[in-house]
Amino acid sequence: VRSAMKRRRKRKRANNSKEGGFQLVRKIVEDHNKPIYAVKFNFADLRHRDVFATVGGCRASTYRLKGNGDVEPLQIFVDENKQEDLYTCSWSYSPGNGAPLLLTAGALGIIKSIDCNTRTVDRVLVGHVNAINELQVHPLDRQILLSASKDRSARLWSLRSGRCVAIFAGENGHRDEVLSADFHLSGKLLVTASMDHTIKIWDLTDLTDRLAKCHDPRKKGERRVPAKYVQFPMYSTSKVHSNYVDCVRFLGDFVLSKSVEDEIKLWSGHYPEKTKLTRMPNHAFRNLGVYKCSGCDIWWIRFGMDYHLRQLAVGNRAGGVFIWDISRPTTNGSAASPIKLSTGSASIVRQVAFDYDGSHVVAVCDNASVHIWRRGSVKNRNVAENKPTIRP
Repeated sequence: VRSAMKRRRKRKRANNSKEGGFQLVRKIVEDHNKPIYAVKFNFADLRHRDVFATVGGCRASTYRLKGNGDVEPLQIFVDENKQEDLYTCSWSYSPGNGAPLLLTAGALGIIKSIDCNTRTVDRVLVGHVNAINELQVHPLDRQILLSASKDRSARLWSLRSGRCVAIFAGENGHRDEVLSADFHLSGKLLVTASMDHTIKIWDLTDLTDRLAKCHDPRKKGERRVPAKYVQFPMYSTSKVHSNYVDCVRFLGDFVLSKSVEDEIKLWSGHYPEKTKLTRMPNHAFRNLGVYKCSGCDIWWIRFGMDYHLRQLAVGNRAGGVFIWDISRPTTNGSAASPIKLSTGSASIVRQVAFDYDGSHVVAVCDNASVHIWRRGSVKNRNVAENKPTIRP
């Protein structure tokens, strides 16, 4: 008996070492039985940094993550159109009362801003003519929203006035649906990635005045100012990946991007300030590192980073999760071996997110499940089904 107990303890220590000290502490199964495509913590207002949202089917759910890994279900929001399939979410806050705003969008191409205090739709943004694949809020002005769409465009919106400020599309824009987009931390650049295999970086400095004025509501009788079309990016390349680019993020002045090639690439490009491309170029890039992740050979698997940009994580089609310490430099272009976690099922992990301090990892899957790991020694607690107790 003692030898068997020793063997079990030895195996447990080996597993803990292999998983980098992360242990699965919670499993939630949402009862809509649809794939969950996105998960995002509320870093727009750090008072609510322990709250995260998931979206799947026509439903958005919010939860509060406690320090010990326990989860408190908060709210469920069900879209009135049952044909909606939500693909993405983001967070902002109401400029009037500071209420958390949950932003959702998906197959119908409609952005909804939900006031989590009143549990009502605060604003509806309409303009895209096809599905919306990703939403991002401006890092400095949380009332500016970026959307990436299947209609081959990215758009900037004012959440305060509901206006579309700018449309990034046209002559030198993307030739297929825009799958992912992100802001530079300075707020002066944005990056887009597409099914056309290209990644484009756009300059926002010429929009400074327009962005400053966009929040003013239109007065009675005032002529509506049309959105500005931006047709020429400052940088464009199809050399980084040879297939769909389904996730892209700025890491400082560098770029992290992922395709269906079982790897995430860290790279940099040369894009002089105040330069607009008047022809369709294919700029070179400098490869800075590669993060290998087996089982990432299908699209719509999205990586995530912690708030302080020190950790990187991505799931795969076999229910696994890979975690890297990106605060350490790569060796000869290759990253160190990642921490490997498992959900215990073969369901595709669609997106991964870290909490504020990087001590918890949340992964969402095709089988409507949410998995939460905590760094540290705690007992595993699996919940087969966890339904929010607050009415929709």
